[in-house]
Amino acid sequence: MKIFWRNLPIAYKIFIAILLFLTTIEIIATAYVWQFETKVLLTKEKQNLKRELNSYKERLITHLDMLQKEINFLAKLEIMDDIIAKDIDQRILTLLERKSADLGENILMLFSDNNDTIRIAKKGYIGLPIKAFKSHYLFFHSTVFASFDKNKKLGKLWLLYPYKNLQHIKTNNIAKSLWLQPPVQFLLFPQHPINKDALVVSMKIEKFLPNWSLNLSYLKSEALKSLKNIESVQLYTFFITTFLMAIVIFILSKKLTLPLLEVLKNSEKELEAKETFLSTISHELRTPLGSILNLTQHLTISRNADDKSRKMLHGIETSAQHLLAMINNILQLSKLEAKSVIAQKEEINIEDLLDEILEIVKPLIDDKSIAFEKKISLTSTHIVSDSNLLKQVMINILSNAVKYTHHGKITLTLTNKDNQYLFSVKDTGIGISKEKQKQLFTPFFQAHHTKHVHNSSGLGLALSQKVAKLLGGKVVIKSEGKNQGTLAIFVFKSL
Repeated sequence: MKIFWRNLPIAYKIFIAILLFLTTIEIIATAYVWQFETKVLLTKEKQNLKRELNSYKERLITHLDMLQKEINFLAKLEIMDDIIAKDIDQRILTLLERKSADLGENILMLFSDNNDTIRIAKKGYIGLPIKAFKSHYLFFHSTVFASFDKNKKLGKLWLLYPYKNLQHIKTNNIAKSLWLQPPVQFLLFPQHPINKDALVVSMKIEKFLPNWSLNLSYLKSEALKSLKNIESVQLYTFFITTFLMAIVIFILSKKLTLPLLEVLKNSEKELEAKETFLSTISHELRTPLGSILNLTQHLTISRNADDKSRKMLHGIETSAQHLLAMINNILQLSKLEAKSVIAQKEEINIEDLLDEILEIVKPLIDDKSIAFEKKISLTSTHIVSDSNLLKQVMINILSNAVKYTHHGKITLTLTNKDNQYLFSVKDTGIGISKEKQKQLFTPFFQAHHTKHVHNSSGLGLALSQKVAKLLGGKVVIKSEGKNQGTLAIFVFKSL
C-alpha cells in the first residue's frame, strides 16, 4: 500500500485528499442535520399540529354550538307553545321531523315533559325516559315556557346528536389521524392505538363534551420529508462536486503533471550524470593521489632526505590526505543525496565499537594534552545497525571536539532508554556563536576560521546529519556562544 501511494501521481494524491476532506464535511453536516435539525423540525411541526388541532376543536365546538342554538330557537317560538298547549301532537311531531331532516346527520328531535319522559316523538319512543338514549346520543335541550305564563314550564325540547357522527371526524392528510377520546371507556369509542413513529398532540374539550380530548397524530417520516430532501440535495451536490473536481484535476494533471514528469526525468538523468561524473572524477583523482601519498611516504623514510626535505614531504602528505578525505566526503554526500547509500543491518556490540573509535581518536587527544572522561550507562549493549556508518558519525563528532578544544576537558557519554541510544560529547572548546548554529549542517559551511584550525572542508556535520537520518536518528549541536564550549548529541536506535 505504501509503495502504491508513493508511486501515485501527485494530482491523484491531491484528488484523494480533497475527496476525503469533502466526505468528512458531508458526514459531519449530515450528522449535524439529523441530530440537531431533526429536533428543531419536530418541535416546530408539533407546534403546527397544536395550531391545526385547535382549529379542528373550534370547528367542532362551533358545530355543536349551532345545534344548541337551533334547539333554543325552536323552544322560544310562540307557535311551539300554542301547539303544545292545544295538545296537537301531530303538528309538533311534523315540525320536529322536518327540522331534523334539515339538520341531517341522523339527528333526533324530541319533546319531553318536565319529568324527562318523552311525549312527542316517533312511535316507539313515546313514554321512554330521555336517559334511554344516553349511550348513543349527545344531548342538547331547551326548556319550553308557556307564552301566557313565563314561569310555567311546559316541558323540554331535545336535540339528540348521534355519537357515531363524532367517530368519523378526519383530516384531508392521509399521514394524519384525528380522533375523539372520551374520559372513560366508551363502547362507541374504543381505545385508539398510538403509533410510536408519530407526533401526537391532545386538547381537552370542556364545552358540550367535558373531559373529552381531541387528538391529532402525524407520522414523523412525513414531518421529516423536508429534511430528507435537504439530505438528498447535499448528496447530489457532493457527487456533482466530486465529479467536476475529478474532471478539473484530470485536466490539470495532463497539463501540469506531464511537464513535471519530464522535469523529474531530466532531474533523475542529471543526478545520474552527476553521480557518474563524481564517481569517475573521484576515481581519477584518488589514483594519482594514492601514488603521491605512497611516493611521499617512501621519500620521507629514505635515508637521503634531510630534515628540510622531510618537512616539505610531510606537508605534501598532509595536503594530499586532506584532499583525498575531501574527495571521499564529496562522493559520499553525492551518494546520500541520490539515496544510493543503504544501511547494512548487522548485530553490533556498542561498547566494542566505542573502543575502536577511541583507539583512532585517542592519539589526537593525547597530542593536545586535554583531559578526557568517558561515561557509559547502558541497559543493552547489543544493537542492530551499520557499524561503518555509526563509526563515521561518532568519529566525526569526537574529532570535532578535539579539533576545536585547545585546553580543558572532553566528556563522552553513552546511554540508552529502551531502543533509543544517546551518544553525546561535551567540550570546553571555542564554542559556536548563536548566529552560526543555524547553518551548521549546510554543506561546506565553516563556523570557524582561526589559525588554530586547519584542514576543515565544512562537510563533516552535513554528512553526519544525513548518515544519522539513514540510521533512524539525528545530530544536535548546542553551544552557549563563543568560548562557551559545545555539546554534540547523536541520537540513534537499533534498526
